[in-house]
Amino acid sequence: MFLNTLIFFIITQISLYSIIGYGTLLRSNSLKNIWLENFISFTIGIIIINLVGQFLYYLNLNSNYLNLLILIIGLSFFSFKKNKDIIYKQILINILFFSGLLISKLHEDWPYHFSFIEQISNHSPIIGIGNVDDIHILSTSFFSYVQKIFFLPFFQFKLIFIPVYLIFLNLMMFLIQVILENKNKFSLLILMILTIIAVKMSRISEFGYDYLSNLILLKIVVLFLINQNSLIKNYIFENVYILFFLYAVTIKITALFFTPVLIYFLYTDFNKKKIILNERYSFLFLFLGCLFLIENFLKSGCFLYFVETTCFNKDLISWSIDYYRIIQHSEHVELWAKGFYIQDLVNNPSAYLNIENWLTVWTYNHFFYKVFEFIIIPILFLTYILISENFIIKNKRYIWFLFASTISLIIWLVLLPQLRFGSAILIVFFVSFNVIFLGQNIAKKINNRNYMMAIIFLILVFNFKNINRISNEFLREDVHKFTYFPFPPEKRILPYTKSTNTIKFLLHNGRATDKYRWFTLIN
Repeated sequence: MFLNTLIFFIITQISLYSIIGYGTLLRSNSLKNIWLENFISFTIGIIIINLVGQFLYYLNLNSNYLNLLILIIGLSFFSFKKNKDIIYKQILINILFFSGLLISKLHEDWPYHFSFIEQISNHSPIIGIGNVDDIHILSTSFFSYVQKIFFLPFFQFKLIFIPVYLIFLNLMMFLIQVILENKNKFSLLILMILTIIAVKMSRISEFGYDYLSNLILLKIVVLFLINQNSLIKNYIFENVYILFFLYAVTIKITALFFTPVLIYFLYTDFNKKKIILNERYSFLFLFLGCLFLIENFLKSGCFLYFVETTCFNKDLISWSIDYYRIIQHSEHVELWAKGFYIQDLVNNPSAYLNIENWLTVWTYNHFFYKVFEFIIIPILFLTYILISENFIIKNKRYIWFLFASTISLIIWLVLLPQLRFGSAILIVFFVSFNVIFLGQNIAKKINNRNYMMAIIFLILVFNFKNINRISNEFLREDVHKFTYFPFPPEKRILPYTKSTNTIKFLLHNGRATDKYRWFTLIN
């Protein structure tokens, strides 16, 4: 057990360096801080690996040995010399948060997430997979191609949660370092973000793709705060905002709710009211955007499945989906998000979606159950700031920040008001509210010792919650019993057993399969 855990930890640390290594291929000389450089390089590295995974699948190059080679190549790009003074800190922080990766009970959406991951890892490409089930268009994620790369020899699918955990770890590492290095008024806002993530998002087992997308959006928020605190704005951040936002959208389309905030960030950080584009970032942005459109097209016959005008007619593209199915599925998700299926007062779905019908149900069953618990922490921070600054507005220039975040909040509330879709929106709303009242009094009152004690306390809370969870999972007698510690439950990550069927999925009514040497077409 100890040896397996040690091996698991070492692979996780090596994977972190490999992903950062790929990100350094787009390194900018304007980043003078190694922690900041690693923070940005990691997400860029994830994007590059994501695109590599997609290429391998559609080229029908599914080999776990090839995946291993890709990770080794990334490791060769990582500069150990440049990181020599902080490697021990990186390892220490990984140790302190590693309990979050040790999971047995997986999230409720895992079965169909894994079905797609297994498909792209072990089988030939399928064109028109949307004709199998709507869920392969609306709920599977572009991020699955990252997890595909972690399908490795001997371990098989036991490591596919590593990149999920590393996105979390990369953000936590940077937040901690920013707090300890920069004692200014924005440090309290960074601490607030750190507290929310450590306390309310401590269970990696609950991380579907919705939370991953939100973590990427929070990275944009953190970079914006750092740029606001700098006397000289870093022009490269504008490019990073756009790139990270697009990647968050590819992971989960609900990241589009963040658009008003992104527009505000770009406008505020404009260099002389224009964006200075970096060629390497612009290329990656365009490449990512094009491949995301192609991915949608190969799945559904639509370049953007949520925009009907981008869908081709079936007479032209044989695998185009019936768009009515997307409308039905989207309505089903909206009804679920607004509590239709947990009430019996309104039986007509269309009538229920009127705000006077769903808002009360949602408030009692979701707001007080999940959302309010989530926002208690930022409310406490806001209360402290208001008292410390005597309820006086100190930064009127951030009124537009609050306005933009409020618009994002309203969009989330009106469309899909589930916490999983809007956690970053809620956090950025309270950041914008707090920053208006934030003055220098805060920086004077809170010293380095206070911040260090707060970080230690959060790490203790994080580990207490996860160790208690792990202990309980050992005691379970159902399918979630922690039998394969430290790896995920084997029964939930078993490869599909091949049979005489041409594909492993059941087809949607009226659809046929054409088997080609290179791929399978469902039309």
